[in-house]
Amino acid sequence: MAREDEDVCQALGDLLAGEGIDVHLDTHVQRVSGKSGNSVSLVVTQNGAEKTLTGSHVLVATGRIPNTASAQSATATSAA
Repeated sequence: MAREDEDVCQALGDLLAGEGIDVHLDTHVQRVSGKSGNSVSLVVTQNGAEKTLTGSHVLVATGRIPNTASAQSATATSAA
């Protein structure tokens, strides 16, 4: 949420925390075991420290970079 205002990020974080949802940023997953919806265990590294997280569900949110290079060249070709 780097593009959002700080107050929006804080409000969303507070809302999720109020629902009992922990958000772990800059975390690298080392191992996952179990089944989402039942019992899940994750071994993660965060700030150089390894720790184990347990819960019933896993939501993974990753960033992405759109691939617009081909769309731009297709637009340029059809406009010509």
